[in-house]
Amino acid sequence: MIEHDANLSNLQKFEEFVSEIAIDSGFENSAIMKIQLAIEEIIVNIISYAYSDEKQGKISISRNKQDDNALVFKIEDRGAPFNLLDAETPDITQPIESREVGGLGIFLTRQFMDKIEYKRENNKNILLLTKFK
Repeated sequence: MIEHDANLSNLQKFEEFVSEIAIDSGFENSAIMKIQLAIEEIIVNIISYAYSDEKQGKISISRNKQDDNALVFKIEDRGAPFNLLDAETPDITQPIESREVGGLGIFLTRQFMDKIEYKRENNKNILLLTKFK
């Protein structure tokens, strides 16, 4: 498990933690890149939106469970409640200049991970991201 303050200066630490676990779990480079990008998007969103200016928070990432065919990361924060599963899917068929700003990170996370689960428990956002081999 790794836990750090929710600020961009810690992003690389989270990325290295996730990459090391994915490599040790035997994932191929293309899957590792997808895992890294998905988790980076989630971490940046938490840093950008979960905590108000007056409140500094933490983010933790852990390997929730693993078997030979799947790797599950658990991401937790005590920021504002946000279920990314409820976020609208952006219309990527529209020209860029016609699209609303935002939403692509969540879209990419949905594309890159095989299963996403969210719950709010004990004043925490708990996100489970699963990638199958």
